[in-house]
Amino acid sequence: MIFLKVIEAIIEANLNRIGWNLGGTYFSPVGEVDYSAAIKKIKKARPQIILNALVGDSGVTFIQQLHRAKVLPNKSPTLSFALGESELMSLRGEAMSGHLVTRALLPSLAGKKGSALADSTFSRRFRSKYGTHRMVSDTMQSAYYS
Repeated sequence: MIFLKVIEAIIEANLNRIGWNLGGTYFSPVGEVDYSAAIKKIKKARPQIILNALVGDSGVTFIQQLHRAKVLPNKSPTLSFALGESELMSLRGEAMSGHLVTRALLPSLAGKKGSALADSTFSRRFRSKYGTHRMVSDTMQSAYYS
């Protein structure tokens, strides 16, 4: 929770610097599946952008519920900070069209020979043990080297 509060403070400070304001925040436990209350507030506020730091399946569920509630990216795009490639795969097609995702690396793009992620000691060891079909993320690599 502290990590998310720090992200919120950094985002709010930067928004204020460019003359925007943070319209509201919603914190939820990992694994939450009902975002109807938060989406109701979002619909009422009609923000220019939605910042999403939900992790894993929670982030996927949130985006799916936004779409079902007709909160679409042509009016309020979502910038997601914690969606990895496996989560993006479950949101294929129209669900992500118009949304934004920020990641240090996406394994399918970074997995090409010659990239830092593909050629790392961790990546070679991981794929040797678990198979070349397994995805290696920047988060996994960071944890390994830490």
